[in-house]
Amino acid sequence: MRIRGLRKGYQVSGRCHEVLKGLDLDLADEGITVVLGRSGCGKTTLLRLIAGLDLADSGEITRQETEDLSVSSFGEEQRTETAKRAKIGVIFQEPRLMPWLTVERNILFGVKRKKQDRKKLSRLLELTGLGGFEKARPCQLSGGMQQRVALARALAFEPDFLLMDEPFAALDYFTRAQMQQELLRIYRTEKKGILFVTHSIEEALTVGTQIVILENGICGKSYDLRDVPFPRDLLSEEMVERKRELIWRIEEQEPGDLESTWIKKGGNDK
Repeated sequence: MRIRGLRKGYQVSGRCHEVLKGLDLDLADEGITVVLGRSGCGKTTLLRLIAGLDLADSGEITRQETEDLSVSSFGEEQRTETAKRAKIGVIFQEPRLMPWLTVERNILFGVKRKKQDRKKLSRLLELTGLGGFEKARPCQLSGGMQQRVALARALAFEPDFLLMDEPFAALDYFTRAQMQQELLRIYRTEKKGILFVTHSIEEALTVGTQIVILENGICGKSYDLRDVPFPRDLLSEEMVERKRELIWRIEEQEPGDLESTWIKKGGNDK
């Protein structure tokens, strides 16, 4: 998926506050692209525009369909065209489950009845670790389990691409770490492109195959981690150095004359 010249502004107290200012970004069809940045830098706005939940002021999103490039501008007609060409699954910060429905009914909520398949449902329950909880209600599940249901619901839609907006932010440290590993396991199984929004540098280093820093309404820096194997030890010297460099970038402080371990070991700093 390719994004070019994306702009979006909001009216605040009678003035236009421009959040995205001509953003360019390439998203791998089989990778986890993590978008990092300060609060209010436009991470969620970017996700909403890709999902079609909001309309951009200008710019375009293109997606490769077999050998043809499908182009989406913005407006009501173009939003319908995007939906025909690319199925987007969205996972929000909160699970947003229907409290009166069981786990299995929540998972199948967005699937047309004629397309519901018990074998596919069983596979999703097994894939997300929800086996045995089919008849449970959301109030009977922990926060981590509820997010598993939200993930299974997004996968039941059979999307081409997944958008995740800080899906583990509300979880405790240990549950969050477990869900990150679950996401990587599912990613290796499903091989879908994922755009993952977070404010946590540790989370970005844990799950990302590409890390993009969003600053001043554009993508400032991009780091390629495809050659770094999973699982990753964040306490290793190499990963600590990578974290230090990301902090420098987000704080807009250059590392000076220090040649980071990341760059020495082949990190791709664009």
